[in-house]
Amino acid sequence: MVWKSASYGPSEYTNYGSHPTSRVENNVVAYVGTSTRSDPKRNSGSVERIAQIDDDLLCFNAEAGSVLVRIKENDRKFDTFIKLPFTKGVTERETGRTLLILGDLAHHGEAMQGQFDVSQDPYQGKGKAFGNTIRWINVGGISDGFLGLDYRPNAPTNSGVARNEADVKFLANMLLNKEAEISTVYC
Repeated sequence: MVWKSASYGPSEYTNYGSHPTSRVENNVVAYVGTSTRSDPKRNSGSVERIAQIDDDLLCFNAEAGSVLVRIKENDRKFDTFIKLPFTKGVTERETGRTLLILGDLAHHGEAMQGQFDVSQDPYQGKGKAFGNTIRWINVGGISDGFLGLDYRPNAPTNSGVARNEADVKFLANMLLNKEAEISTVYC
């Protein structure tokens, strides 16, 4: 199944250094914006400590107005996911430190600034790029959604994608452990 997020991606006009954020120490943090569905913003957020990933947090991002659009190659039975909340996140390999992007139109690279050891513009693929992280998206809640990530076995180690089965297992285990003690709340 193929999905594409409805966003415009980084551009030459994006200034990743304009909102430096001091590193917030916690195993789970969130880049929380002030956007609403009627007034989406970019880089309005600040990084906050959160205790765990739950349905309330995953549903919160619906207010940012991010949606998924159906690509022609999709099987029609999966179209129901188009109305579910869409949340972006990134998890550091080895430590499992995770950042959620909530209520803001920021890209992974923008929200990661100051929180992970990454380049100022990681999308250029130079220097540290995305460091030792795996970028991902979550569509829906804990029990009714799915996790999406790029998988490229020959990708550079700093590309921010899963490179092998161990990366995928690690990410799934980390996120499940962060959700394990949560009773499901419906969006």
